[in-house]
Amino acid sequence: MGNTQRKTARGAFETVREVYGFACLHCGYAWKQTYDIEQHIDRDDKPFFIYYTNGERVPSPLSMVTCINCDEHKVRVARADQISTMRSAFPFTQDRRS
Repeated sequence: MGNTQRKTARGAFETVREVYGFACLHCGYAWKQTYDIEQHIDRDDKPFFIYYTNGERVPSPLSMVTCINCDEHKVRVARADQISTMRSAFPFTQDRRS
């Protein structure tokens, strides 16, 4: 994980890089995704976060996630280091993306 700090019109904000792991409970597909997360402060001094993947703004990985293999929403979020364990729990998984 790396931390950087940038300055905007409203002040400085911090960016951290985090890797999340996901496992689909429908098809068994498991994957990792890296997020750059910007922490901002709103007008009421409350923090809010903006998530980016590959430079594109995306929803929080803690909200409703769609499986990148089967498009279902039965997805669990886990620590990235738990993904190999999740993959072994679903040996029947087929990658439908190709």
